[in-house]
Amino acid sequence: MTSETVAVNFGGSKLAAASANQQQKVADVRPMAVSVRDYGMGTMSKAEMVTAAKAIMSPTKANQIATIIKGVMSQGKVGSGVFIYEQQVRPRGATRDMKLSWGVTVTETGHVFAGDPKVVDPDPTTVYMLYTSLAAEAGLPQTWTYADAGVLKWQLRKLDGTPATAWTTINTGGAFDESGTDSEFKVNCLANKLTSGCPTAYVDAKALMAETASVSAMIDYVRKVAPAYNESQDPSTGETIYQPQISVSYDRREYDRTGCSSGNFRNIGRRGYTLKTTVDRYQMVETDSAATRVNRFEGSSISPTENFDVSKTLDMTSQSLSNQVIDSFSNALVPSSSVLGLQYMAPITTYSTLSNANNMRLESTQSDMAMSWVPGGNGTYSLYLGTIADNYWGGYGAVYDRSMTFNISNKDLYSKFTLAQASFDDWLMLQVNGNVAYVGPYGGDRLSTVSVPYTYCGGDWGCETAYELKVQYGANAFGWPELSTNWSLGLNVDLRPYLRAGQNTIFMRTIVAGRGEGAIRIDATSCLAD
Repeated sequence: MTSETVAVNFGGSKLAAASANQQQKVADVRPMAVSVRDYGMGTMSKAEMVTAAKAIMSPTKANQIATIIKGVMSQGKVGSGVFIYEQQVRPRGATRDMKLSWGVTVTETGHVFAGDPKVVDPDPTTVYMLYTSLAAEAGLPQTWTYADAGVLKWQLRKLDGTPATAWTTINTGGAFDESGTDSEFKVNCLANKLTSGCPTAYVDAKALMAETASVSAMIDYVRKVAPAYNESQDPSTGETIYQPQISVSYDRREYDRTGCSSGNFRNIGRRGYTLKTTVDRYQMVETDSAATRVNRFEGSSISPTENFDVSKTLDMTSQSLSNQVIDSFSNALVPSSSVLGLQYMAPITTYSTLSNANNMRLESTQSDMAMSWVPGGNGTYSLYLGTIADNYWGGYGAVYDRSMTFNISNKDLYSKFTLAQASFDDWLMLQVNGNVAYVGPYGGDRLSTVSVPYTYCGGDWGCETAYELKVQYGANAFGWPELSTNWSLGLNVDLRPYLRAGQNTIFMRTIVAGRGEGAIRIDATSCLAD
């Protein structure tokens, strides 16, 4: 044992304190016999450790140590002496090391003080228990039960209330509900089940503190659950009417867009009575045999046992539905402010089972056709279709037919699908799903080459019938194949009337004389994002 003389000040003690330069450590020559035992690693509870330590750290041992302290004190002018013993231990149920501590104090008058040894936790925990009564007061329907009714839940928490473990849930079937005239009896059983008549099949706070090496326990006992009522008076009889308060929770609101401003609105939630709850709070420390009530709370909650799942097809946007819900009883769309007892309303989750506008799946069987679907931002796109070079095709009155397909999940998604530009040499026709949408450069309702007869007279042989190649673009409209012009025309032809859900086909016919080519650009606007 070593000792140290230190300066102290107990508020005007008559003893002169040693100055700092008088502090010294001296080795005591007398033997210091303090028995040390092994408490195991997680094998003994805190209480068992203290019991075992008390057998060693006894009053007899305290007096022996006090005699040695007095001898050390007599060597210098000191007014008191203190012996401190510490040993690192790990109690059963603890996830951390603690200290077994014991001390002996000798005063200036020679009196000796020694308490019992203690196990000190540097990061203490408390046991938090929550029990909800199984039986609600009369007035609730038989099919409606309170959430967690008859269930005991517990977890370890730090002293600041932070959870240290997950919840452990035990369905007791109402074993700790009030019974008889003693409203505190079952709460006392939750604290310490050793009381006669207590249910013994479940854990109690006393045992949990011992098994988890916790310093205290807190019990919240949900004592009473009763429906809340609105009072009104029957004007015909004057009698008071008690109407249970309904509570509604809209846990999910989903909007599946089926068009730019249409979709399926789905509301999922719970409805029940508004319930008044009474919760008593009890506390106890590890040395207590019973818990003490420290507070009472009054609150309300919803009886969450009747679910609803309702849907409605609407011609509205999700933004216009932000404060709307579907009434769980009438299935009508109503403002949320009109729903009595509205406890919670989830925000709207918007999605679409439709393919977005950037999923056109362009396909063509002609390798000399360039195709592209180019997003322009803010839901705008451009579809390009055409030959890949100038004067790509040759021939006189030669016909070049090209086609492509693309997929649209819903044509109503497009507020614009317009033939915006056509570039060709010499003639061009565009069809969408077999419908003629454009003939250029002079308009018309068809485009083909025909041999047109004419009568030729001259010389000695008289008149003859001859044929010349023409381009027909109307019932009685013809033109020469060669127009000697590279056309590049800005257009505004609405193609939406020709679209359909699913696969669509664009057919493009180009007639050239000499050399030529054909290409188009379609501008589109979709309400679905990329």
